[in-house]
Amino acid sequence: MTNSVGGVTTFDPRAELDDGSMSIYILKNSSIIKMIKNLPAFVLGHLDDVEEVEHLRTNVLEIEQYKNKGKIKTRIDGDESFSLPIKMEVINNAIDIIVPKVKN
Repeated sequence: MTNSVGGVTTFDPRAELDDGSMSIYILKNSSIIKMIKNLPAFVLGHLDDVEEVEHLRTNVLEIEQYKNKGKIKTRIDGDESFSLPIKMEVINNAIDIIVPKVKN
């Protein structure tokens, strides 16, 4: 829900903290070679240029298992979390964030 993924702060230049939505990126039909080839686009936030990436914005997302092959666990900030299915929803303006003023 921010422009940062894995410390790369240019990952999604359109993301705003207070826009009430999340950006979803789906990597499809990829390979290690294609990922290496597209690394500059990932780092620079030019994912619209990558054929193997589908992008959508939403405020509610439900993820279910396609085939039942045991439990699939999700991760939150790298830590094991809930099993599928899950539902995520952005609750806009639910938390006040205080940030310092930028000095010019």
